[in-house]
Amino acid sequence: MSLAKEYLNIMISKVFQLSVGLFCLITFAAKAEVDLFLFSEVRTELLEGNAGINSAVPSLDLFLSADSDSFSILAEYFLSENVQHTERFQIGYQTSESSQLWLGRFHNPIGFWHTEYHHGNFLQTGISRPGMVKFGGDGGIVSGHLSGGLFDIEIASDESLWQYSVAVGLAAKYQTSGHSHQGEASASLSDFDIFSPNSDEHELGYTAKLTYTPSIFEETKIGVSYSKFEVALESMDLDLDHESEEVHENINIDLLGLFINYQQHDYRVISELFYMQTKVPEHHEIIEDSFLNLYVQLEYTASSRLTPYVRLEDSFGHKDNAYLALFEKNTVSAQVVGIRWELANEHAIKLEYSNSEVEAQSEDRLLLNWTAVFP
Repeated sequence: MSLAKEYLNIMISKVFQLSVGLFCLITFAAKAEVDLFLFSEVRTELLEGNAGINSAVPSLDLFLSADSDSFSILAEYFLSENVQHTERFQIGYQTSESSQLWLGRFHNPIGFWHTEYHHGNFLQTGISRPGMVKFGGDGGIVSGHLSGGLFDIEIASDESLWQYSVAVGLAAKYQTSGHSHQGEASASLSDFDIFSPNSDEHELGYTAKLTYTPSIFEETKIGVSYSKFEVALESMDLDLDHESEEVHENINIDLLGLFINYQQHDYRVISELFYMQTKVPEHHEIIEDSFLNLYVQLEYTASSRLTPYVRLEDSFGHKDNAYLALFEKNTVSAQVVGIRWELANEHAIKLEYSNSEVEAQSEDRLLLNWTAVFP
Protein backbone atom coordinates (compact mmCIF):
# COMPACT_ATOMS: atom_id res chain seq x y z
CA MET A 1 0.00 0.00 0.00
CA SER A 2 1.36 3.45 -0.92
CA LEU A 3 1.96 5.99 1.83
CA ALA A 4 -0.70 8.34 0.36
CA LYS A 5 -3.37 5.63 0.31
CA GLU A 6 -2.47 4.46 3.82
CA TYR A 7 -2.76 8.02 5.08
CA LEU A 8 -6.10 8.47 3.28
CA ASN A 9 -7.41 5.24 4.80
CA ILE A 10 -6.50 6.42 8.31
CA MET A 11 -7.93 9.89 7.63
CA ILE A 12 -11.28 8.53 6.40
CA SER A 13 -11.60 6.24 9.42
CA LYS A 14 -10.88 9.10 11.80
CA VAL A 15 -13.27 11.44 9.99
CA PHE A 16 -16.17 9.05 10.42
CA GLN A 17 -15.35 8.39 14.06
CA LEU A 18 -15.28 12.15 14.61
CA SER A 19 -18.49 12.57 12.60
CA VAL A 20 -20.44 10.31 14.95
CA GLY A 21 -19.45 12.49 17.89
CA LEU A 22 -20.13 15.73 16.07
CA PHE A 23 -23.45 14.41 14.86
CA CYS A 24 -24.59 13.90 18.44
CA LEU A 25 -23.39 17.38 19.38
CA ILE A 26 -25.03 19.34 16.57
CA THR A 27 -28.23 17.29 16.58
CA PHE A 28 -28.99 18.18 20.18
CA ALA A 29 -27.57 21.66 20.02
CA ALA A 30 -30.16 24.42 20.52
CA LYS A 31 -29.46 26.02 17.14
CA ALA A 32 -29.27 22.83 15.12
CA GLU A 33 -31.63 22.46 12.16
CA VAL A 34 -32.41 18.78 11.58
CA ASP A 35 -34.14 17.32 8.52
CA LEU A 36 -35.17 13.66 8.52
CA PHE A 37 -36.89 12.01 5.54
CA LEU A 38 -37.89 8.41 4.94
CA PHE A 39 -38.25 7.38 1.29
CA SER A 40 -40.15 4.14 0.76
CA GLU A 41 -40.72 2.05 -2.35
CA VAL A 42 -42.43 -1.22 -3.28
CA ARG A 43 -41.49 -2.40 -6.76
CA THR A 44 -42.53 -5.33 -8.92
CA GLU A 45 -41.50 -6.26 -12.45
CA LEU A 46 -42.43 -8.51 -15.33
CA LEU A 47 -39.68 -9.65 -17.68
CA GLU A 48 -40.31 -11.11 -21.14
CA GLY A 49 -40.10 -14.89 -20.94
CA ASN A 50 -40.69 -15.10 -17.19
CA ALA A 51 -43.48 -17.34 -16.01
CA GLY A 52 -45.07 -14.59 -13.92
CA ILE A 53 -44.63 -11.33 -12.10
CA ASN A 54 -41.70 -11.14 -9.71
CA SER A 55 -42.64 -10.71 -6.08
CA ALA A 56 -42.84 -7.17 -4.74
CA VAL A 57 -39.50 -5.81 -3.49
CA PRO A 58 -39.83 -3.24 -0.67
CA SER A 59 -37.04 -0.82 0.19
CA LEU A 60 -36.43 2.10 2.54
CA ASP A 61 -34.04 5.01 2.18
CA LEU A 62 -33.33 7.11 5.27
CA PHE A 63 -32.00 10.61 4.61
CA LEU A 64 -30.82 12.82 7.46
CA SER A 65 -29.11 16.18 7.57
CA ALA A 66 -28.23 18.46 10.47
CA ASP A 67 -26.78 21.99 10.42
CA SER A 68 -25.38 24.07 13.24
CA ASP A 69 -23.49 27.29 12.56
CA SER A 70 -20.73 26.40 10.06
CA PHE A 71 -20.91 22.62 10.45
CA SER A 72 -23.16 20.09 8.71
CA ILE A 73 -23.76 16.35 8.78
CA LEU A 74 -25.43 14.43 5.95
CA ALA A 75 -26.24 10.71 6.08
CA GLU A 76 -28.17 8.35 3.82
CA TYR A 77 -28.89 4.70 4.58
CA PHE A 78 -30.54 2.28 2.13
CA LEU A 79 -32.30 -0.86 3.34
CA SER A 80 -33.93 -3.68 1.39
CA GLU A 81 -34.33 -7.45 1.62
CA ASN A 82 -31.04 -7.97 -0.22
CA VAL A 83 -28.77 -5.10 0.80
CA GLN A 84 -28.14 -2.69 3.63
CA HIS A 85 -25.83 0.16 2.57
CA THR A 86 -24.63 3.39 4.09
CA GLU A 87 -24.82 5.30 0.84
CA ARG A 88 -23.57 8.65 2.13
CA PHE A 89 -21.99 9.82 5.36
CA GLN A 90 -20.23 13.15 5.24
CA ILE A 91 -19.34 16.08 7.44
CA GLY A 92 -19.26 19.60 6.02
CA TYR A 93 -17.68 22.89 7.00
CA GLN A 94 -18.88 26.16 5.46
CA THR A 95 -15.63 27.88 4.52
CA SER A 96 -17.46 31.03 3.35
CA GLU A 97 -20.98 32.22 2.55
CA SER A 98 -20.74 30.59 -0.87
CA SER A 99 -18.42 27.58 -0.38
CA GLN A 100 -18.40 24.36 1.60
CA LEU A 101 -15.89 21.57 2.20
CA TRP A 102 -17.16 18.01 2.72
CA LEU A 103 -15.23 15.02 4.07
CA GLY A 104 -16.60 11.49 3.97
CA ARG A 105 -18.45 9.32 1.48
CA PHE A 106 -20.47 11.30 -1.06
CA HIS A 107 -22.02 11.05 -4.51
CA ASN A 108 -19.41 11.34 -7.23
CA PRO A 109 -20.43 14.71 -8.79
CA ILE A 110 -20.76 13.42 -12.37
CA GLY A 111 -23.29 15.07 -14.65
CA PHE A 112 -26.90 15.87 -13.72
CA TRP A 113 -28.91 12.75 -12.91
CA HIS A 114 -26.22 11.19 -10.76
CA THR A 115 -26.13 14.09 -8.32
CA GLU A 116 -29.72 15.34 -8.62
CA TYR A 117 -31.42 12.04 -7.69
CA HIS A 118 -30.26 9.87 -4.83
CA HIS A 119 -31.55 6.47 -3.75
CA GLY A 120 -35.02 7.76 -2.86
CA ASN A 121 -36.96 6.78 -6.01
CA PHE A 122 -39.77 9.24 -5.26
CA LEU A 123 -37.64 12.20 -6.35
CA GLN A 124 -37.22 11.16 -9.99
CA THR A 125 -40.17 11.13 -12.37
CA GLY A 126 -39.74 7.57 -13.62
CA ILE A 127 -38.75 4.26 -12.06
CA SER A 128 -35.51 3.26 -13.80
CA ARG A 129 -32.28 5.19 -14.22
CA PRO A 130 -30.41 5.68 -17.53
CA GLY A 131 -27.78 3.01 -18.14
CA MET A 132 -24.75 5.29 -17.65
CA VAL A 133 -25.96 6.47 -14.24
CA LYS A 134 -27.17 3.17 -12.80
CA PHE A 135 -25.96 2.24 -9.34
CA GLY A 136 -22.93 -0.04 -9.27
CA GLY A 137 -24.79 -3.14 -8.09
CA ASP A 138 -27.45 -2.72 -10.77
CA GLY A 139 -25.04 -2.79 -13.71
CA GLY A 140 -23.58 0.70 -13.44
CA ILE A 141 -20.14 1.21 -14.97
CA VAL A 142 -19.17 4.46 -13.21
CA SER A 143 -17.92 4.84 -9.64
CA GLY A 144 -21.07 6.15 -7.97
CA HIS A 145 -19.49 7.30 -4.73
CA LEU A 146 -16.11 8.67 -3.68
CA SER A 147 -14.72 8.61 -0.14
CA GLY A 148 -12.48 11.56 0.54
CA GLY A 149 -13.01 15.30 0.05
CA LEU A 150 -15.54 17.39 -1.91
CA PHE A 151 -15.36 21.17 -2.32
CA ASP A 152 -18.41 23.11 -3.57
CA ILE A 153 -18.55 26.81 -4.42
CA GLU A 154 -21.35 29.00 -5.81
CA ILE A 155 -20.94 32.37 -7.55
CA ALA A 156 -24.10 34.42 -8.11
CA SER A 157 -24.41 37.08 -10.80
CA ASP A 158 -27.76 38.91 -10.84
CA GLU A 159 -30.27 36.06 -11.29
CA SER A 160 -27.78 33.54 -12.69
CA LEU A 161 -25.64 31.10 -10.73
CA TRP A 162 -22.33 29.34 -11.38
CA GLN A 163 -21.59 26.19 -9.35
CA TYR A 164 -18.19 24.48 -9.15
CA SER A 165 -17.44 21.10 -7.58
CA VAL A 166 -14.08 19.36 -7.16
CA ALA A 167 -13.82 15.90 -5.59
CA VAL A 168 -10.95 13.56 -4.69
CA GLY A 169 -11.44 10.18 -3.03
CA LEU A 170 -11.29 6.41 -3.14
CA ALA A 171 -13.33 5.03 -6.04
CA ALA A 172 -15.10 1.71 -6.62
CA LYS A 173 -13.51 -1.68 -7.17
CA TYR A 174 -14.65 -4.41 -9.57
CA GLN A 175 -16.08 -7.59 -8.05
CA THR A 176 -17.42 -10.71 -9.70
CA SER A 177 -20.47 -11.12 -7.43
CA GLY A 178 -22.53 -9.23 -4.90
CA HIS A 179 -25.93 -7.67 -4.22
CA SER A 180 -27.82 -4.91 -6.00
CA HIS A 181 -30.58 -2.63 -4.75
CA GLN A 182 -33.20 -4.87 -6.32
CA GLY A 183 -31.69 -8.35 -5.88
CA GLU A 184 -28.72 -10.56 -6.57
CA ALA A 185 -26.04 -9.06 -8.78
CA SER A 186 -23.41 -10.60 -11.00
CA ALA A 187 -20.19 -8.75 -11.77
CA SER A 188 -20.45 -5.16 -10.55
CA LEU A 189 -18.71 -2.16 -9.04
CA SER A 190 -18.44 -1.98 -5.26
CA ASP A 191 -17.86 1.36 -3.56
CA PHE A 192 -15.55 1.94 -0.61
CA ASP A 193 -17.16 0.75 2.66
CA ILE A 194 -16.71 3.48 5.26
CA PHE A 195 -17.43 1.13 8.18
CA SER A 196 -15.00 -1.53 6.98
CA PRO A 197 -12.28 0.58 5.37
CA ASN A 198 -9.55 -1.12 3.36
CA SER A 199 -8.04 1.38 0.93
CA ASP A 200 -5.64 -1.27 -0.40
CA GLU A 201 -8.60 -2.61 -2.43
CA HIS A 202 -9.56 0.78 -3.90
CA GLU A 203 -7.84 3.43 -6.00
CA LEU A 204 -8.16 7.21 -6.12
CA GLY A 205 -10.62 9.05 -8.34
CA TYR A 206 -10.89 12.72 -9.31
CA THR A 207 -13.93 14.66 -10.56
CA ALA A 208 -14.53 18.31 -11.53
CA LYS A 209 -17.92 19.75 -12.46
CA LEU A 210 -19.21 23.13 -13.64
CA THR A 211 -22.93 24.01 -13.68
CA TYR A 212 -24.57 27.18 -15.01
CA THR A 213 -28.11 28.17 -14.01
CA PRO A 214 -29.42 31.10 -16.15
CA SER A 215 -32.08 32.00 -13.56
CA ILE A 216 -32.30 30.85 -9.96
CA PHE A 217 -36.10 31.16 -10.28
CA GLU A 218 -36.22 28.42 -12.95
CA GLU A 219 -35.12 24.79 -13.18
CA THR A 220 -33.10 25.09 -16.40
CA LYS A 221 -29.36 24.42 -16.05
CA ILE A 222 -26.47 23.22 -18.20
CA GLY A 223 -23.05 21.89 -17.30
CA VAL A 224 -19.97 19.83 -17.94
CA SER A 225 -18.07 17.32 -15.81
CA TYR A 226 -14.82 15.40 -16.10
CA SER A 227 -13.88 12.38 -14.03
CA LYS A 228 -10.71 10.31 -13.93
CA PHE A 229 -10.52 7.21 -11.77
CA GLU A 230 -9.07 3.74 -11.53
CA VAL A 231 -11.22 0.66 -10.98
CA ALA A 232 -9.33 -1.86 -8.86
CA LEU A 233 -9.64 -5.45 -10.06
CA GLU A 234 -9.80 -8.40 -7.73
CA SER A 235 -6.35 -9.96 -7.31
CA MET A 236 -5.47 -12.63 -9.86
CA ASP A 237 -2.87 -15.37 -9.91
CA LEU A 238 -0.83 -15.01 -13.09
CA ASP A 239 1.95 -17.27 -14.32
CA LEU A 240 4.85 -14.91 -15.03
CA ASP A 241 8.01 -16.68 -16.27
CA HIS A 242 6.70 -19.94 -14.80
CA GLU A 243 6.47 -18.38 -11.34
CA SER A 244 3.06 -17.86 -9.75
CA GLU A 245 2.62 -14.28 -8.59
CA GLU A 246 -0.40 -12.46 -7.20
CA VAL A 247 -0.98 -9.37 -9.35
CA HIS A 248 -3.20 -6.37 -8.61
CA GLU A 249 -4.22 -4.60 -11.81
CA ASN A 250 -6.42 -1.60 -12.39
CA ILE A 251 -8.69 -0.30 -15.14
CA ASN A 252 -8.13 3.34 -16.06
CA ILE A 253 -11.23 5.43 -16.83
CA ASP A 254 -11.58 8.93 -18.29
CA LEU A 255 -15.15 10.23 -18.45
CA LEU A 256 -16.31 13.52 -19.98
CA GLY A 257 -19.96 14.51 -19.65
CA LEU A 258 -22.23 17.30 -20.94
CA PHE A 259 -25.73 17.78 -19.54
CA ILE A 260 -28.82 19.96 -19.76
CA ASN A 261 -32.01 20.15 -17.71
CA TYR A 262 -34.47 22.34 -19.63
CA GLN A 263 -37.87 23.35 -18.23
CA GLN A 264 -40.43 25.30 -20.26
CA HIS A 265 -44.01 25.53 -18.97
CA ASP A 266 -45.32 21.94 -18.75
CA TYR A 267 -42.44 20.38 -20.67
CA ARG A 268 -39.09 19.22 -19.35
CA VAL A 269 -36.06 17.75 -21.11
CA ILE A 270 -33.17 16.00 -19.36
CA SER A 271 -30.24 14.95 -21.53
CA GLU A 272 -26.65 13.87 -20.99
CA LEU A 273 -23.86 13.00 -23.42
CA PHE A 274 -20.92 10.94 -22.12
CA TYR A 275 -17.58 10.13 -23.71
CA MET A 276 -15.65 7.36 -21.96
CA GLN A 277 -12.09 6.18 -22.57
CA THR A 278 -10.99 2.92 -20.97
CA LYS A 279 -7.72 1.04 -20.53
CA VAL A 280 -8.23 -2.57 -19.49
CA PRO A 281 -5.34 -4.94 -18.62
CA GLU A 282 -5.77 -8.25 -20.42
CA HIS A 283 -3.23 -11.03 -20.98
CA HIS A 284 -0.16 -8.88 -20.27
CA GLU A 285 -1.35 -6.05 -22.52
CA ILE A 286 -3.54 -2.97 -22.26
CA ILE A 287 -6.76 -2.84 -24.29
CA GLU A 288 -7.70 0.76 -25.10
CA ASP A 289 -11.30 1.56 -26.07
CA SER A 290 -13.68 4.50 -26.18
CA PHE A 291 -17.39 5.03 -26.80
CA LEU A 292 -20.19 7.61 -26.63
CA ASN A 293 -23.45 7.34 -24.70
CA LEU A 294 -26.46 9.63 -25.01
CA TYR A 295 -29.84 9.70 -23.34
CA VAL A 296 -32.76 12.12 -23.73
CA GLN A 297 -35.80 12.10 -21.42
CA LEU A 298 -38.91 14.13 -22.22
CA GLU A 299 -41.55 14.77 -19.54
CA TYR A 300 -44.96 16.43 -19.88
CA THR A 301 -46.97 17.58 -16.88
CA ALA A 302 -50.45 16.80 -18.17
CA SER A 303 -52.07 17.79 -14.87
CA SER A 304 -51.12 18.30 -11.25
CA ARG A 305 -51.24 14.52 -10.79
CA LEU A 306 -50.28 12.94 -14.16
CA THR A 307 -46.84 13.11 -15.79
CA PRO A 308 -46.15 10.86 -18.82
CA TYR A 309 -42.54 10.54 -19.98
CA VAL A 310 -40.35 8.88 -22.61
CA ARG A 311 -36.60 8.23 -22.63
CA LEU A 312 -34.28 7.18 -25.43
CA GLU A 313 -30.77 5.88 -24.76
CA ASP A 314 -28.07 4.76 -27.18
CA SER A 315 -24.34 4.05 -27.31
CA PHE A 316 -21.93 4.52 -30.20
CA GLY A 317 -18.62 2.71 -30.73
CA HIS A 318 -19.29 0.27 -27.89
CA LYS A 319 -19.02 -2.97 -29.86
CA ASP A 320 -16.39 -5.37 -28.47
CA ASN A 321 -15.51 -2.89 -25.70
CA ALA A 322 -13.32 -4.75 -23.18
CA TYR A 323 -14.61 -2.73 -20.22
CA LEU A 324 -18.32 -3.09 -21.02
CA ALA A 325 -17.79 -6.83 -21.52
CA LEU A 326 -17.09 -7.11 -17.77
CA PHE A 327 -20.67 -6.11 -16.88
CA GLU A 328 -23.46 -8.51 -17.75
CA LYS A 329 -26.23 -6.14 -16.61
CA ASN A 330 -25.03 -3.01 -18.38
CA THR A 331 -27.60 -1.29 -20.60
CA VAL A 332 -26.14 0.10 -23.84
CA SER A 333 -29.43 1.24 -25.40
CA ALA A 334 -33.06 1.52 -24.32
CA GLN A 335 -36.48 2.88 -25.23
CA VAL A 336 -38.56 3.74 -22.17
CA VAL A 337 -42.14 4.97 -21.81
CA GLY A 338 -44.00 5.51 -18.56
CA ILE A 339 -46.46 7.51 -16.51
CA ARG A 340 -46.38 8.90 -12.98
CA TRP A 341 -49.59 9.38 -10.99
CA GLU A 342 -49.51 11.48 -7.83
CA LEU A 343 -51.93 9.74 -5.47
CA ALA A 344 -51.68 12.40 -2.78
CA ASN A 345 -49.07 14.69 -1.30
CA GLU A 346 -45.73 12.85 -1.30
CA HIS A 347 -47.21 9.57 -2.66
CA ALA A 348 -46.97 8.32 -6.24
CA ILE A 349 -47.61 5.25 -8.39
CA LYS A 350 -45.50 4.75 -11.54
CA LEU A 351 -45.89 2.37 -14.47
CA GLU A 352 -43.02 1.92 -16.94
CA TYR A 353 -42.28 -0.22 -19.99
CA SER A 354 -38.82 -0.51 -21.51
CA ASN A 355 -37.08 -2.33 -24.33
CA SER A 356 -33.34 -2.50 -23.65
CA GLU A 357 -30.20 -4.03 -25.08
CA VAL A 358 -28.57 -5.98 -22.24
CA GLU A 359 -25.84 -8.59 -22.75
CA ALA A 360 -26.20 -8.06 -26.54
CA GLN A 361 -29.82 -9.23 -26.28
CA SER A 362 -33.14 -7.42 -26.40
CA GLU A 363 -35.00 -7.33 -23.07
CA ASP A 364 -38.60 -6.24 -22.51
CA ARG A 365 -39.45 -5.16 -18.98
CA LEU A 366 -42.61 -3.87 -17.28
CA LEU A 367 -42.15 -2.08 -13.95
CA LEU A 368 -44.75 -0.97 -11.41
CA ASN A 369 -44.00 0.75 -8.13
CA TRP A 370 -45.46 2.74 -5.27
CA THR A 371 -43.15 5.29 -3.76
CA ALA A 372 -43.49 7.94 -1.07
CA VAL A 373 -41.62 10.23 1.26
CA PHE A 374 -42.35 10.82 4.96
CA PRO A 375 -43.08 13.09 6.68
